[in-house]
Order: sequence, then structure tokens, then C-alpha cells
Amino acid sequence: MNRPDGLLSPEIRLTAGVEYRRGGTYSWKLDIAVPAKRIRRPTPALVLVHGGGWCSCDKTSGMEIELIRRFAHEGYVALSVNYRLSQDARFPAQIEDVKCAIRWLRAHARRHGVDPNAIGAVGSSAGGHLVELLGLTTRADGLEGDGPYQGQSSAVQAVVSFCGPSDMTVFVRAMQAGGASAVRQLLAGPPGTLPERARAASPVTYVSRQAPPMLLIHGDRDETVPVTQSKALAAELRRAGARDVTLVVVKGAPHGVYGFALEKNVARMTAFFERTLVGRTRKR
Repeated sequence: MNRPDGLLSPEIRLTAGVEYRRGGTYSWKLDIAVPAKRIRRPTPALVLVHGGGWCSCDKTSGMEIELIRRFAHEGYVALSVNYRLSQDARFPAQIEDVKCAIRWLRAHARRHGVDPNAIGAVGSSAGGHLVELLGLTTRADGLEGDGPYQGQSSAVQAVVSFCGPSDMTVFVRAMQAGGASAVRQLLAGPPGTLPERARAASPVTYVSRQAPPMLLIHGDRDETVPVTQSKALAAELRRAGARDVTLVVVKGAPHGVYGFALEKNVARMTAFFERTLVGRTRKR
């Protein structure tokens, strides 16, 4: 549901439908929630990226609007962003849009009282895939796109991914067997270059010791994105020398792992961002 500008609570102010890019017929918009009274200034920011198989849902989905409220209440500037869906544009349009939103945030950091050196990202499922890419890719990887604010960095300093697909080549094999329709639409193109496109869309391709702190949360009963995806990403990050990688496997949880253990997951994220983002702001 769309919400007009107004108060989510007496402590939080929401501005909905802010354009982070203009042009075309796409919904390049975000919602931003700001604490009415700042605990600290400049303020760490969190960017929420929705799931939905890259082809459905938007920035006002349940998890995103709930997390905006929760995190703004905790003192963060919190954003939920839209991006082009796969029926409108194939990969890498989705990550290009999310990166553009991060650049917009840095370009407007002073206006919103945001610490440009303390930005985190959260996503689930397809959103988890995109925030993993956001954390692991650099400008040299060629995924910035043609959006505005190119003078700004799209880097984030911490990532939380719920059940994110990290190795798209695994799903290519499922596609060849007639499955994985969401991935087929995302990676649409000539069959001969599919393996190359799948590799380019895989967060695991970009692991390095420079990876930001990452918290990966996955259910061991996930039949949509197997838990082996997060396990493999965590293993590759550690092998590359990344210094801050946490994998949490939630027993009995299906693909909807975020809601399966809601309060525990919120507590995990709160502690993680307190350590990785708020800690950065306090040290400067």
C-alpha cells in the first residue's frame, strides 16, 4: 500500500515516493523514514531492497515497510527502494537501479543528516541477492548503469541477506531441466551466453577480502533457494580472507525465514548494525 507523507509514529517521519531517478515509465522511487529526534548526527542509514523473484512486490511490501519503521525507531535513517522488475528489464538493470539509489542517498546525505560512510543494506530472497551484489561489486565490475550521481560511490559498509541466491549458475542447471522460471526471466537472452550472464549475476563471483561485514540468514528447510547457497557464499568469503562474515542457519525455517523467527532476526540485525555502522560513526 502507498502511504502519503506523514508520521508512522510520533517519533518517525516518512516521505513516500521520492524519485531517485527520472525518465521513462519505470518506478525509480524510494520511501525514506527519518527519526524525528536524532540520537546521533550524522546518522547511519539502512537501505531495504524488496524480494519477489525480481518480478513482483515493491518498496511497500510487508517486510520493507515494517523494517523502515523499526529501524527509524532505533535511530537510523531508513529507506525502501523500488527497482526495475525483470518483465520490464533483464539483469543487470535491477542492481544498476539499487546502486543508483545508494548514489542518490550519498548525494543527498547532508540534507537528510546521513553519515555517507555508514550505509547498510538489507534484502530477502531476490532482495538478498541484490544486496549481496551491492556489497561485493565495485565500479570496476561494470554494474553502475547509466543512472545519475555517477560522482558518488554505490558502496555499502554492511549487508544483511535473508535467503539470497548467491550462485546463479546452479539455477541455470535447473532452468535447463525446465524449472527456475524467475531466473529464466531475469537472465533472458541468447542461450549461448547464458553461463556467462549467470556468472555475472552471481554474488559469489565477486568475493574478495575487501567485502564489507555480511550477515547471512537462511532457513534449512528452504525449498526455493537452498541453504547451500548461503553456506557456499560464506565459505568463499572466508576463503578469500573476508574478516567479518556471519552465517546463521535457522532450523525448521522455510524460504520465509525473516518472518519465521521475526524477533530473533530483528535482534540479530540490530546488534549487527550497531556493531558495524553505529560503531563506525562513533569512532570518527
